[in-house]
Amino acid sequence: MKKEQVIKAAAIAAVILISGVFYTVKQQSETGAAKAAVVHTEESVTQEETENTQNVTGQEEQKALCYVYICGAVVSPGVYEVPEHTRIYEVVELADGFTPEADDTVLNLAENVLDGQKLYIPKQGEITEKADTAQDVQGVGKVNINTADKTALMTLPGIGASKAEDIIQYRKENGSFQKIEDIKKISGIKDAAFNKIKELICV
Repeated sequence: MKKEQVIKAAAIAAVILISGVFYTVKQQSETGAAKAAVVHTEESVTQEETENTQNVTGQEEQKALCYVYICGAVVSPGVYEVPEHTRIYEVVELADGFTPEADDTVLNLAENVLDGQKLYIPKQGEITEKADTAQDVQGVGKVNINTADKTALMTLPGIGASKAEDIIQYRKENGSFQKIEDIKKISGIKDAAFNKIKELICV
């Protein structure tokens, strides 16, 4: 009877031991799988974040370029691709500088360029007295309605102090004019008024 009890006890102990070993192995297997899943998830998230960052950076770089046409009294006139917020003097440097006869006082060289802008550098004595009153002259006698100040705008026929202020306010609220015809969006400037100034303005 005692022998049978010893055998039973040994059998029970063996079952318990085997169960414990199986449970331990199973737990280690599940833990390893869970860790692998976490690592895979973290790698996927990191890769996705990297791709998103690259996409955003690429879009920002694409948006941050301007194309500027500089001509007139510069050594190498042409269209130049420059970063946004580039100054006019930097575009002049890209064009290898002014020629000896250039009038470098017409443009504000510290001003930022605009995408699609034309920069005309006149020769000395080429600009008329009327054009000299404009802060930004893109061609002989033409006032840039995107950058000219109140005084320069008021040199245009039919543009008084009130309309000049309206033009400046429009630029602040809506950005640059895309074409000279857009000035007719200003209250009080219709076809008749536009026809008087269309040969005197540029963008």
